[in-house]
Amino acid sequence: MFPEELPRRLIRMFAYVGETILDPFLGSGTTSLAARNLSRNSAGYEINSKFVPIIKKKLNVGAVSEAIGKCAPRNLKEWRDYYFRHVKPK
Repeated sequence: MFPEELPRRLIRMFAYVGETILDPFLGSGTTSLAARNLSRNSAGYEINSKFVPIIKKKLNVGAVSEAIGKCAPRNLKEWRDYYFRHVKPK
């Protein structure tokens, strides 16, 4: 885990409000948290299911963990489709 300030600075420099940040190595969800706090969308994936409780707690979400814990999409298209059906903020 790393400080939220690290992804926050990069997100502010390289993404506009409302854009989507892709985190292919989600880990504990710090980048997604920084993106949300800066009014950006985020999509990420993590192959280690042991991170699911940490991600849920950090982001205060429940729906995301269902996909992570039960059926991990096999490719980027499946992740994108899942994201736009279930996760994207309204």
